[in-house]
Amino acid sequence: MYAYLALGEACFYYEEYEKALQYVSLYTDYSWVNNPSDEETFVIRQFEEWAVGNRYLYELMSGKTEVIPSYMNYISRERTKSFLLYVQL
Repeated sequence: MYAYLALGEACFYYEEYEKALQYVSLYTDYSWVNNPSDEETFVIRQFEEWAVGNRYLYELMSGKTEVIPSYMNYISRERTKSFLLYVQL
């Protein structure tokens, strides 16, 4: 999962947003984890959270401006991380 997250970020920096979105789908697929422990569940939820923000960001950067209201709503909910989310734009 970490490798897919890193690959998605690399694609973002190379402005390959559609490819980055493919990696988001890969690092949110945890179907192979059977009966996750509390620690594993925490990591899974963390990846899911990152996926939401990254998906909005990659879609927006690829020209899908219709995600702006949803992305702004997401940013307003994630107040503690808002600065980092704005910096990405």
